Amino acid sequence: MDTDLKLLTNNFTHEQRMMHRINALYRDLNNGDGDVEYVNQVLSALHDYLLQFEDEDIIMSTFKIKEAIFYVSHFMES
Repeated sequence: MDTDLKLLTNNFTHEQRMMHRINALYRDLNNGDGDVEYVNQVLSALHDYLLQFEDEDIIMSTFKIKEAIFYVSHFMES
């Protein structure tokens, strides 16, 4: 079996690629079937990602995300 790989060129900038991923996440969340567990996992991933930064404002934002995770978790348990 011949497995030639072809490199596809991409003319998008890093910022454009990130915006496409963000828009895809919005569409994914809006098209979901009310799966709150998925939302909880997305929030947890964002929280963990933001903890990598040492900026004071970003660290404070992680507290708000953690609070949102708490409320989503509480909603799922109800």
